[in-house]
Amino acid sequence: ATLILSIRNLSASTTNLNLTLSQLPFRWNGVDITTEGLTTVHLKNAVDCDSAATADVVISPKINYVSPQILQPNRPIAAITPQNLGGNVINYTITPSLVRGLQFNASTGTISGTAADTLLQPVTHTVQAVNRAGADSTKLVVAVCNPMATSFTMNTCDRYIWNDSTYTNSTTHIRTLKNRGGCDSVVTMNLIIKK
Repeated sequence: ATLILSIRNLSASTTNLNLTLSQLPFRWNGVDITTEGLTTVHLKNAVDCDSAATADVVISPKINYVSPQILQPNRPIAAITPQNLGGNVINYTITPSLVRGLQFNASTGTISGTAADTLLQPVTHTVQAVNRAGADSTKLVVAVCNPMATSFTMNTCDRYIWNDSTYTNSTTHIRTLKNRGGCDSVVTMNLIIKK
């Protein structure tokens, strides 16, 4: 008796799939892919043996920050962290540089520290997040200034118009406005109307 023995090789392959959120779910070899990571399916290869096909899925980042961030000088800030709806981020960058005293963590995108300087105007930063599947960027506005409080007294006859409001009686009125630096400026008006 003769034994005929056929040895057929098993096969395995890995495919890198770089996707965006808008491509999900992604159909691959009969499987719907909805998340990052490894997905393996078992198929038959050309010689009818088991073939393990693995998808190494990376989803491009989709980031956002709460903006604007209004900070006070010489006061430690609560960490400012990005919201990421997409895939895991490898690296973050920010331009232009942050005000002196604030640190930017390139691994997490988190801003921390204590702003040492005030800014005359808010600064718009561009933060970019990168991974193998691509990149995403977002704008983050940072203002560093002291809140201000001022008051004035106005004597007038008949009526007075202030910030699109008309007053016909004596009153004290407080308004919170934004100053040039983006911070709150509390203004108290003491109005005396002579009748």
